[in-house]
Amino acid sequence: MKRILLTIPALALLLCLNSCDKLNEQSFGVQLVKDFEINLAEGETSFSQEDILNAIEANSDLDGLEDKIVDYRIKTVSYKVWEYQGPAEATFDGLIRFEDTANAAEFVSVDIVDQVLSSLNDSDERVTLDFTDGEIERLASYLLEGNSVKFKSSGDVSSAPMSMILQVFVDVEVRAEVEE
Repeated sequence: MKRILLTIPALALLLCLNSCDKLNEQSFGVQLVKDFEINLAEGETSFSQEDILNAIEANSDLDGLEDKIVDYRIKTVSYKVWEYQGPAEATFDGLIRFEDTANAAEFVSVDIVDQVLSSLNDSDERVTLDFTDGEIERLASYLLEGNSVKFKSSGDVSSAPMSMILQVFVDVEVRAEVEE
């Protein structure tokens, strides 16, 4: 009789656990892309722009999963110059910076030095930016804190007038716990 009394609660617990939704970790690809349109008139040589990049807005599969995201993994950060119009010999020196949206003092950045704009435009390849492993982890932590990051681009060109699109591309893998 004691055995039956112990078995009934054990079976009830087993049934309850079986009927509960199971959490399964799932990966989502996210591409954070920002096109900065830069137009400089004769005599102007500097630009600065910023925007917020949000992973949830970048991939609709993540809608409703904001609180279930457990990890961001940054795969690559790169840039490309498109639609350049200006002097063939013009060069670009700039800065790409990602900030924690809650604290501008927390950021990672990389310098772009002495790049020929017409060559960047003519190449089909994106230029991969080199961040250290620690910087990549910090960038991922900024995303994990609020699913977004403030992105800034600034720089100088050697001659103007000129116009271009500076496209920055962050390829991210997002892991979230979803119910089966």
